[in-house]
Amino acid sequence: MRRQLETTLDLLDEGLRLYRRGFVTFALLAALGFAPLIVGVGTTFAAARYWSSEAIVLLVLAWLVAGVLLLLYCTGAMSRVAIALRARQNPGLRAVLGMGPLRTASMGCFGLIYGMLVNVIISLGSCIIFLPLSCFMSLGFGAASGAAASLGEIGAALASFLLSLALLTTIVLYGISLVLSGAGYSWMLYGIQPFVLSDMPVRRAMSHSFDLLFYQFWRNLLVFFGASAIFSALTVAVTIAVGVLLPLPLYIALGPDSLWAQGLSASAWLLGLVLVLPPMPIWMTLLYERNRRDRDGDALIERVALLAHEA
Repeated sequence: MRRQLETTLDLLDEGLRLYRRGFVTFALLAALGFAPLIVGVGTTFAAARYWSSEAIVLLVLAWLVAGVLLLLYCTGAMSRVAIALRARQNPGLRAVLGMGPLRTASMGCFGLIYGMLVNVIISLGSCIIFLPLSCFMSLGFGAASGAAASLGEIGAALASFLLSLALLTTIVLYGISLVLSGAGYSWMLYGIQPFVLSDMPVRRAMSHSFDLLFYQFWRNLLVFFGASAIFSALTVAVTIAVGVLLPLPLYIALGPDSLWAQGLSASAWLLGLVLVLPPMPIWMTLLYERNRRDRDGDALIERVALLAHEA
């Protein structure tokens, strides 16, 4: 277990170093992935005055599908950039973006179905475990604080302590739910790597994806949850720092109803998402490559070839 934990931490550290080396490229690809969201929201607001509600729903669905496909496409481009940077190569634009529309569509369909299945599994697990636990703790803390409040000053202090403990428990449970959601996202990104990093047929890529998911399964889960924990912490920290603190002076100066303040706040939130998105696909690419090399015996093949060359 200790060895697996050290290997996981090394992989996560390598991913952050690759992100730092190719920061500009990764940020531009992430911004490109969110472009349909920006255009789609603006178009929907502009068309809402003239179109019917049914047409607006169809427009939102169209932009949502286009946004998911382009985001997955840009995520695949990030995976290719990570592989190139790891090999000490300069990632060319053609090699990074060289995925055809049919390949992108098949990857997108597989990613959507795969992601929905993973989210269903995680949601069921959360409902079975965390929902009864949350209800039990809420009722328990509420009854205990109510009983303690009738005991005078000491009881009131004890009730305040119990309420604070209940608030802390709620925050912890919310953090766990974020980690579970991030684990589902990382699971999906890991699953689409055969579509991104190889040119094998769709059916074979799907089979390869499931094979490598169950290869070193518990080690993969450790990486999924470790990457999700760091990703969730980065998301919360960056979105608070960029999405809240950056527009705050403009909110104070112009008021919360100002369009300039609202526009800056939306732009800041989007900037925060752009900054925190790349590490997850980088980590999943490194995990996929490590598992693929281990299963295919690439290190052994290279060693045998080296010995044969020396002989």
